Amino acid sequence: MAGRILVVEDEVVIAMEIESVLQQMGYEVIGPVMTGQDAIVMTAEKRPDLILMDIRLKGDLDGISAAEHIYHLYRIPVIFLTAHSDPKTVDKAIATHPFGYLIKPFRKNELYTSIEIALYKHRAFFAEQELKRELFKATVIDHITQYDIFNKALAINGYIELIGQDLPPDSPDQEYIKKAGDLVRHIRNRIRFEGEYSKLGHKTEEWQDIGHLIRSAADAVPLKNIIVENTTEPLEIFADPLFSQVFYHLFENALRHGGHVDHITISLREEGDHGILVVEDNGEGIPEPQKKGLFSHNIQYGGGKGLFLVQEILEISGMTIVETGRPGVGARFEITVPGLQYRRKFREL
Repeated sequence: MAGRILVVEDEVVIAMEIESVLQQMGYEVIGPVMTGQDAIVMTAEKRPDLILMDIRLKGDLDGISAAEHIYHLYRIPVIFLTAHSDPKTVDKAIATHPFGYLIKPFRKNELYTSIEIALYKHRAFFAEQELKRELFKATVIDHITQYDIFNKALAINGYIELIGQDLPPDSPDQEYIKKAGDLVRHIRNRIRFEGEYSKLGHKTEEWQDIGHLIRSAADAVPLKNIIVENTTEPLEIFADPLFSQVFYHLFENALRHGGHVDHITISLREEGDHGILVVEDNGEGIPEPQKKGLFSHNIQYGGGKGLFLVQEILEISGMTIVETGRPGVGARFEITVPGLQYRRKFREL
């Protein structure tokens, strides 16, 4: 099966020779480009199936650094091309887990074999990941979303029965109607979530505006009289489209279990090669005995499974979450985001 290959080579003559050979083999050639920066931009725009990357490139970004950046964000396999086989260069390249390493000059059959093996390994890996995602989706949708819909529908039925009973004139009928409306709204949100979740694995990861996600989540819960303060803007995070649901579930958790919460703050701090996205409130906090297994599928803090779902969503995009708040002070969730997966909005790659 032929593929689309991006050639990254700063020697014009060599780049033209590689392009000609690839076209003779039946591959579609993208580029060539001459710098690591151009390789990142071209990869984002064209999404090739594989990249042939020279290690020594013009500019500030060498081929190894560019390959690491590209694979982390886009999961596109890279084969290194180099005239250097010294141990230091080889070790540095191997650390990025390339799909191949060819020493110049190389023969046509060596290039073809390396490309086909790399494409096969890459496709096999993602076929396995796709299967795992499908199994995960089926399990979570059936066990969590349907569980919530069923229980909320059951509660609605109970309220309707209460309204239908003979009640004194001063009975708070409107209160029951309001509660029924709130539950219906929850059901609608769950159904909407199921529709979005079913798309998991069918869309590629993308840069997402955190300010927009926060505002959308605050409107969907809704947070009533709770003030949401976002100090991260302008910020984008590279993640699965389902990442939008993380804020929804964290806000819903604060609303349902925070007690006297009237303020939620979202902030970002940087630590080494990663960022920490913090979502905290000023409510009652989470009791220490309930923190153990807080994100577990089996333990239902407050009767819901939203936090388990949050953890699973983040794991899909290579992130982790912990709760570091104090009882009586408020809940505090810290999401660890790899350095290559967040950026200030409009910042060049």
